[in-house]
Amino acid sequence: MTTRRYDVLVCGGGPAGVGAAVAAARAGARTLLVESASCLGGVMGNALVSSFCDSPGGPVFADLARRLLDLGAAEWRVDPVRFRPPGRLRFQPETARAVALDLVAEAGGEVLLGTFVQGALVESGRVVGVGLATKAGVVPVRAGVVVD
Repeated sequence: MTTRRYDVLVCGGGPAGVGAAVAAARAGARTLLVESASCLGGVMGNALVSSFCDSPGGPVFADLARRLLDLGAAEWRVDPVRFRPPGRLRFQPETARAVALDLVAEAGGEVLLGTFVQGALVESGRVVGVGLATKAGVVPVRAGVVVD
C-alpha cells in the first residue's frame, strides 16, 4: 500500500485537535486530521459536554463560537462573580460537530473519521508518521509534524 504524506498529521479530533488542524491548514500546511469516532468534537460532540467554561479562546475558538452563535446554536452566559471572562459558551453539541468539520474543510484540511492510530512510525528516535487502521487495512501515513 502506498504511503500517504502530509506536512501535519493530527491524531484526535477533539477541540484541541480541531484547533491544531485548522491552524495548520490555514497556514498552508497539507494537513490530515484523524478521528476514531464518527464525528469531530471529542467530549464536545461525543460525550455531549455542551459548554466551554471560561475559555480564553483564540482564532479557531472565536470562529467556532461565532458560527454557533450566528446559527442560534449557542449563547454566552456571563456572571462576573462566578465566571472568568469571557464567560461560558453553552452550545448545541450536534451543531458544534458539524461546524468543527466545516472549519477543517474550509481551511483545506482533510479528515478521516472512524480511523484508529495503530502505532507510531519512528526513525532515529523521531516520530515521522503513524499506521492508520481503516476498513481497507493498515495505511502508513508520514508527516513532517505529528500532533497527538
